[in-house]
Amino acid sequence: MLRQAKDALDELSADEVAGIQAEQQELAELSYELHLSAAKREGRVEGHAEGKADLLQRLLTLKFGQLTSEISARLANASEAQLGALVGTVAHRRHLGPRFLRIARRNA
Repeated sequence: MLRQAKDALDELSADEVAGIQAEQQELAELSYELHLSAAKREGRVEGHAEGKADLLQRLLTLKFGQLTSEISARLANASEAQLGALVGTVAHRRHLGPRFLRIARRNA
């Protein structure tokens, strides 16, 4: 009878260990999926900002000719929201003078 009790206890212990291992595996998989999802979101945001910077640089170059390295650097370092604000000013610009640089500085 003691032998049966010990065997039953061993079996339960093995089931508990397997259960804990299964839970740990499931948590690891969920953690991986969360990190992957966050990385994808971050990549999309960066991609949108790079796309806006490229578009703005092309628009400015078409309208005003070669851009200064200062303006190009500010565009490259601006956030997506900052680039969006600058895009809205391009149509009304006659030149890229000090006022545009102030907008770029304030928004970059």
